[in-house]
Amino acid sequence: MAEEYFRKSGVRAKTNVLFATPGTVIFGVPEFAKTLNKIIHERNIIFKPFYAPVKIDAEKQEIYFQYSKPGESNCTIMEGNPLGEEIIGATEIKVHYDMLHLAPPQMAPKFIQESKVSIQEGPGKGGSM
Repeated sequence: MAEEYFRKSGVRAKTNVLFATPGTVIFGVPEFAKTLNKIIHERNIIFKPFYAPVKIDAEKQEIYFQYSKPGESNCTIMEGNPLGEEIIGATEIKVHYDMLHLAPPQMAPKFIQESKVSIQEGPGKGGSM
């Protein structure tokens, strides 16, 4: 929605839009991910998997990410560094922002996770209710 607003407002050409996630995919449901991947490609949205936010300096408008890809001991930045990323140490990245939107990690409460309601079917999972 922000990217669309930037286009309609005439500022998109001078705006980087970043979707950073500590996970590996843009969305966990494959059908939705397929559509979202098409959109980020068509609209030149920068996708950064394995970027876990660890600190925000609101006064300086900087966010720090921990690069969390398993088996990787240090991180790299994109060619041309369009985000102005600064690598700190081996696995921390600092990025300046003008606007920041975060969604906290989300999961069901433990009592629901452990209930029959959340049991998923599949090999070795049981799953009958």
